[in-house]
Amino acid sequence: MFCYNCGKQLLEGAKFCPYCGAKMTNSEPQNPPNKVEKRELSIEKSKNLINYFLKKAKEYNEYDKATAMLDKLSKGRTKILKSLSYTFLLFGGILLLFIIISAIPNFFTYSNDNRLIMFSGSTIMVLLIYGILFLCPGIVLMIVDYSLNQKYLRNLDFYSTRYFDLSNVLYLNYINYENCPIKAQYTNPNNIFAIQNTLLSGRADTINEAITFLSNNMYCNELRDYTKCVAAFAKEIAVENGKSEAVSTLNVVFLPGNYFSKN
Repeated sequence: MFCYNCGKQLLEGAKFCPYCGAKMTNSEPQNPPNKVEKRELSIEKSKNLINYFLKKAKEYNEYDKATAMLDKLSKGRTKILKSLSYTFLLFGGILLLFIIISAIPNFFTYSNDNRLIMFSGSTIMVLLIYGILFLCPGIVLMIVDYSLNQKYLRNLDFYSTRYFDLSNVLYLNYINYENCPIKAQYTNPNNIFAIQNTLLSGRADTINEAITFLSNNMYCNELRDYTKCVAAFAKEIAVENGKSEAVSTLNVVFLPGNYFSKN
């Protein structure tokens, strides 16, 4: 006796397949399906998968965008503005320091006729002007850098929260699909389309064979590592923001919709 759904051999009289969970009836075929039958059955399953998961296409697209944004944010912010602001403030501060020192006679020497050598009024004015010219852009750049940093932190919080919210929605949608023939990570509709095209082209006879065929390249390995890194970064941000409960809802890391695009 063989399972009509996955083709594996079962004990005679079995009511359920222990491998895929399919229910057995007296009307089911008792012989293992041949290649053509297996492919046709797999194609039909892929159609059902597409019809079901395509309803969440918007959420999958948002999930991919959140993943891409977190990857970008994980690289940190540029420090050019901060460095420039410190440079301007340093030079401005040095010039103003000279002006302050010029007002303290003890810091200056005397000439041979015992007259105090001091900066002239015009020199002090020049130093003051240049000091202000350096300090003003330094302060402006520091304010801009602070504003950008606040925006960066808000984006971190927003996209990490959105990442976990979407992950939870998509996972709940997955477990509501009874006896789903693919793992949750592959359920992006674009990936299911790629699986279906592989079956239709005859390069694979079953869904698992199609996934193995499509996944066997360096590009997929890189994308898999990429999604794991993003998930780890999202967890780190959630913990830092006191949202540890969100981390516990991450049941699966969904692969992006372009996972099979190189095939």
